[in-house]
Amino acid sequence: MRLMQAIVPVLSAQQPFPQPPVRVGGDVRPPRKVTDVKPDCPSSLPAANATVSLVGRVDSDGVMKDLRPISVESPAELVQSALDAVRQWKYTPTLLNGQPVNVSIVIQVGYGAR
Repeated sequence: MRLMQAIVPVLSAQQPFPQPPVRVGGDVRPPRKVTDVKPDCPSSLPAANATVSLVGRVDSDGVMKDLRPISVESPAELVQSALDAVRQWKYTPTLLNGQPVNVSIVIQVGYGAR
């Protein structure tokens, strides 16, 4: 019989357990954007109205993390442009019971006709 060994990270008493993001609603208010970066619309695309839907996590420091598209109906160039811009956004931390928490949010990035 062969024994398998697993390496499990040990969290110290000062290190909190990783917290899954909470959803906005009820007592949990949405984070407020404090740094906004506008996406570039690639000039190679025809003028059209389009929206890119993204989902991500605003961590307890107000930084956007784990960002990914949830709609793939838009051209890849627009999706990448939206991802590049939104990754630079900063938010106020969301508080739950007075403590900053991770929050999952959905973001709509709109591109208008040029």
